[in-house]
Amino acid sequence: MDHAGFVFDEGFVVGYGLDHQGLYRNLSSVVAVDLTALEAEHRAGRTEMTDEVLRLAGSGADAGPEEGSRVPA
Repeated sequence: MDHAGFVFDEGFVVGYGLDHQGLYRNLSSVVAVDLTALEAEHRAGRTEMTDEVLRLAGSGADAGPEEGSRVPA
């Protein structure tokens, strides 16, 4: 590989154009998440991990729609 923006050992990342189930791609930061936990929460309709991802990315309820990510209803 000649060029790399960033390198990590393993895991799943969201944000900055990378999404999960159409969510998180609008975050201005990249956040590593536990994919198994994220999928389980998505299926259960919970938002605890969503809240944590938004907190880590620096986006939250006070961010406008252009700044934050689409979150589950």
